[in-house]
This record gives sequence, structure tokens and C-alpha cells, in this order.
Amino acid sequence: MKIKRIEHVGIVVKDLEQSRAVWEECLGLRLAEVEHLEQYQVRIAMYPVGESMVELLGGTTPDSKYARLVRERGEGLHHICLEVEDIEGALGRKVTNDAVSYIRGIAELRDAMAGVGLTADEFLGDRYFRIKQIHALQRDGRLDDGLRWRTAAAVGGDA
Repeated sequence: MKIKRIEHVGIVVKDLEQSRAVWEECLGLRLAEVEHLEQYQVRIAMYPVGESMVELLGGTTPDSKYARLVRERGEGLHHICLEVEDIEGALGRKVTNDAVSYIRGIAELRDAMAGVGLTADEFLGDRYFRIKQIHALQRDGRLDDGLRWRTAAAVGGDA
């Protein structure tokens, strides 16, 4: 697998507004956008840095997974997203390292894409397009949290 660049780095923070002040006022970075993903109880502040992005992830409720992470482990690195040359090959690799276990379900996603006739190239697009597609499919009940397709009967459709 050939890695082309770091696409983005996610940093979990206790207070998004306070952290934004540091990144904007102290470091002089310009905010690209703030996205609120209500279903995940998180707000994300995105900063372009060169060819990459830095994402600040702030939980919106005390019981969100991001707020729990900060309480249990403190603020810091949450994830690193790498852009690869061959997404098909990368999706086919088996992930065994606990440090990257958060990408569980990637094999199911690859199989599901193939099952509906999508190639990885068709699935790729503008920044976050894939992620937004996945969020929409989860929101609509078509994908579960493990990124496995749900049957029509499970989502209330015709079998």
C-alpha cells in the first residue's frame, strides 16, 4: 500500500470553542468549517494545514464518546487518516493492529460496495463525500454501527 499523504489528523478536545481560540489566535490558522454531527454527538472544527487538515473533535454532550475519551485519557490525538494510492488494495488489507482497530467494518464496507456494484473509484469523491454517504446510510438505518448492511426487513422495508 503506497501512502500519498496525511489527509487529516483528528484531535479530541474538552472544549471546542476554547481550543478553536488557541488554533486561530495563537497559531494563526483559519477555520475552514465547523460541522455538527448530531447522531455522533460531536462538533468538528476543520483547519487546512498545507495539503492536509486538522480536525478538532468536541463532544456535544457529557455522555458522548468524545467527552468520555477526554475524561478517561485527556485531550489528544484521536485518529490519523491517510490518503493511499490504491484504495481498492487498502480496503482489502486485513487490519490486525489494536492501534487502528477503530476502522472495524472496513472489510464489510468493501464487500457491501462490491455487492451493490460500486467500485472504490465510484465511491471516492470530494472531501468527506464517502464519510457523509456512510453517515447518511447509518442515519437511514441501512448500515449498522459496524458498517454492515441491514436487511430490508430490519429497516422496515419489503423483503
